[in-house]
Amino acid sequence: MINDSINRFLGVLCYPFSSMEMFREDLIQKYIESINENKAEVKIDSKKIKEQLKKALIKYVRKNYNIYSYDEIYLYLEKCYFYEILERRDCKNAIDLYCYIMECMATSLISHRDGKIVFKYWKNEKDEEMFGGFAAHNKVALFHNINCHIPMDVIAIVYMLKNSRGKDDISCLNYFYGNIDVSDQQLERILEKGVAENHLHKGVSRSFSSSWDSLMEPITAKNRDSFYGFEFGDTEEEDGWILFCVLACNIIRAYLMLEFIGRNPFENCFKVNSNITDNDEKEIHKLLEYFREGNVLERFYMQQFGEKDEKEIIAYYLDLWEKLAYFLPKNILKENFCKKVFGESMNLHTFDENVFLYRALQVLLNKEADFNIRQCIMQYLRIRNYLFRVSVQQKTIKGLDYFQQEHYRISSHLGHMNVTDFWKNAIREQLQNQNIHKIEFRTSFSDKSSELKKDVINFLKAYEDVLLEDYYQVDGKEGHLKCKIPQVGLVMHFLKRLDETIPEKCFENGRIDCTYFHFGRLQRYYQAQIDNFVKLRSECSELSKYLVGIDAASLENATPLWVFAPIYERARDGCIDRIGRRQKEDAYIQSLGFTFHAGEDFRHILSGLRRIDEAVEYLKFHAGDRIGHGIVLGVSAKEWKEKNPVIIIPQIEALENYLWAYDMLSKNYSNFHATILSYMEKKIFELAKHIYGTIDGLSVESLVQGYQRMFDVTGNESIFFEEHVNSSVNEGKNKVQLLRREFCDKICAKEEIKWNVDLLVAARHCKNFIRKMEFFIHYEITDQDMVIIEELQKILLKKLGKKGIVIEVNPSSNTAIADLDTFAQNQFYKVNDAYDTENLIVCINSDDPAVFNTNVSNELAYIYYGMMEHNVSRETALHWIDRIRENGINSSFIHRQESDEMILKNLQQLICMYK
Repeated sequence: MINDSINRFLGVLCYPFSSMEMFREDLIQKYIESINENKAEVKIDSKKIKEQLKKALIKYVRKNYNIYSYDEIYLYLEKCYFYEILERRDCKNAIDLYCYIMECMATSLISHRDGKIVFKYWKNEKDEEMFGGFAAHNKVALFHNINCHIPMDVIAIVYMLKNSRGKDDISCLNYFYGNIDVSDQQLERILEKGVAENHLHKGVSRSFSSSWDSLMEPITAKNRDSFYGFEFGDTEEEDGWILFCVLACNIIRAYLMLEFIGRNPFENCFKVNSNITDNDEKEIHKLLEYFREGNVLERFYMQQFGEKDEKEIIAYYLDLWEKLAYFLPKNILKENFCKKVFGESMNLHTFDENVFLYRALQVLLNKEADFNIRQCIMQYLRIRNYLFRVSVQQKTIKGLDYFQQEHYRISSHLGHMNVTDFWKNAIREQLQNQNIHKIEFRTSFSDKSSELKKDVINFLKAYEDVLLEDYYQVDGKEGHLKCKIPQVGLVMHFLKRLDETIPEKCFENGRIDCTYFHFGRLQRYYQAQIDNFVKLRSECSELSKYLVGIDAASLENATPLWVFAPIYERARDGCIDRIGRRQKEDAYIQSLGFTFHAGEDFRHILSGLRRIDEAVEYLKFHAGDRIGHGIVLGVSAKEWKEKNPVIIIPQIEALENYLWAYDMLSKNYSNFHATILSYMEKKIFELAKHIYGTIDGLSVESLVQGYQRMFDVTGNESIFFEEHVNSSVNEGKNKVQLLRREFCDKICAKEEIKWNVDLLVAARHCKNFIRKMEFFIHYEITDQDMVIIEELQKILLKKLGKKGIVIEVNPSSNTAIADLDTFAQNQFYKVNDAYDTENLIVCINSDDPAVFNTNVSNELAYIYYGMMEHNVSRETALHWIDRIRENGINSSFIHRQESDEMILKNLQQLICMYK
């Protein structure tokens, strides 16, 4: 697989830049020092160092990538480093070599157009030297992958410095925020018409560059609490040690800035200020010396802080910052710290960190600069790169569990650290993409109505601040919008969870409270959330234009879809929305949009297809509603089987897959293959017998009806949810009692049950049967399964197309999480073909920008390049992308018609109303 090959190569290439082992001890530097000596005994040491480096690299690669062979890794190491060490005699040390590699990367991958930094998609003379065969027709895939290994903002600034022709022109950073545009010039003209972001999760909406910028703000008594709770859980490094290193970078950066402007405190400043003692000087100097040799810094950390909590670490660095503050102008320990120290213009539109990187890389690339300072800069970059690597997901392990545990959690944690106004930062960062016209942020529900209202008002206030600061201009006493404003909205999502109360489930105790039944407590929790949300939307017509949709996200395998049926029913109750426009033109409650994550993370293709169909069929989906991801619609059944010849799956999931498949095929074909129907009947009865013990009274039709009854809102409520039965409360209770006598008594007596549809539903809430349902079975995917899958994919595609359901495709996310090797394999190309008249409506989105280091414009560009891999002409690809871009705008749940001035005016009035 080309993706795995690229990752292994990049893992070796980037190892010296992002490995904590190289931070501890730079074995490449040691190797260069050893071969530069003339003593024979030292030459023997060089061989030992080389072997030591090989072992360390193999350990690193095995931990992070799908390894093919040790030999491949050794050859990449020779190509990337040992060959260059012997050939490039002008590289006197490892820092020179690393700078040469960064310059080659910048030459091969980076260019500029219309003042913006862009991806150099065309062939370059450095491609072959740097990337070999990976930079031929795989250059787009290579660029996408390298964006997941190291932050490319550093490489972009290296490009700026190499193309400055000796001029010190920091203004080249203006409007550079770390993003590199992937589109070519023709595609950019299309994207300039406007794009929409319809699938973006709030928690990871800030980029790594932005999060690191916040982490590097000076530590003060006011913001130190924001560094508490620093944890990474499952990463290979201990949390306290990483926190210590990150805060060390914070101090080192400040020291280096003083060094760059000629105000080195260790030469003059300590002696001038009487408040600074020799012990203070030693404390800071000690940290600097230790930082250059990471293993020394680690020993210091273990001795001084290994047994202490994070409060002690933060207090230590707060004390160092107070010492450094003596050498800084007053009130400088606020935002734009680097700009103030370097005396740069406050009108320079870029991250503060970029200003530091520009000055630091000037020194790093200068071979005549002090080696110790260059070494400090390199160590700083290694910590920064390591944090990037553990927060941005590469395509190494598929599935949402890995994504959530290893990357989403870390990226979200970083994005919220040391930020006073997360919403303002998140909105402003997304709007740095000037092509954005509409953007929906997805965020989870707050548990209480007061908290929900507070969160929404904070979002609106942040949006107002961004508009007034970035889009509004005051001339004298008058003010006006200076350009078109982007529109924003919120989609609230439920978090899918497992039912953690399964052992309690039993009809025998006689309880009728719905929270006692399977997923009942979770369903009641969702019910309270949607009631609060609906109530808040109904308070004000203007507010309904910002609270635009609902979704259900997180682990797809955790919560069965029937749990959400009454929740979505409540959200789209016809008596909620007012009818008519009232007196004001815009005084109407905007109808709510529906979306649902499905077909993204599946154990069996049938499971993914079934969940998509269940959402559309049972959640009151209308034309224009959307399915999140829907990867399973375009997965090749043959390729999936080759990768998954045998799967493990809960019995109930396998049974429901066949019941759904049998019903779908029977409804859509009057004469479907008799052998396939017979095969499914056999599977259904085998699974049913394992779960229910006996199949007396059961038929395929009754089992299908039992499965479908779980989604019947009225039917379920009349049996289990007595508070929703209105005048039929007593009837509902009597039905429960009857079920109990018929069902539970026979279970206790160990008698055989004569099953019917009601009893099949009751079994879903009995611990005896739940245990059997959740039992995992191991079975082989057969040729018959392939026929079933392929037919159902066709049926579902037609059904979704006729209903007008939109598929939210997220290329980077889908490629990393699902069983896709490259962008060209994305489900997009199968559900929306340039030459097909039965396409599904598709919109392209970024999903989790921090985790995948991307934005919606670049996601469209990746799909565009994939079109040409499918041998589509450039003209056809441009027309195709233009249509997809427009799909995004039209399928957004944000559909305001007011002028920009009216939107701002109404927003301000709305905020005033809730003050």
